[in-house]
Amino acid sequence: MYYIPPLVMSLYITGHLNTIFSREHRKEILRYIYCHQNEDGGWGLYIGGQSTMFCTALNYI
Repeated sequence: MYYIPPLVMSLYITGHLNTIFSREHRKEILRYIYCHQNEDGGWGLYIGGQSTMFCTALNYI
């Protein structure tokens, strides 16, 4: 869960998000991120890991 949010942010900032990922891919990325959210509302460094402020902030952005 650590790699995807910075990748999406980088592509968005550089203006290449829509070029690299189709609408369906962007929708699937969002679904993937939300499906791996912990019960406390946060995200960990890996799937099923304890929530950390750092990873939760990356996923909220």
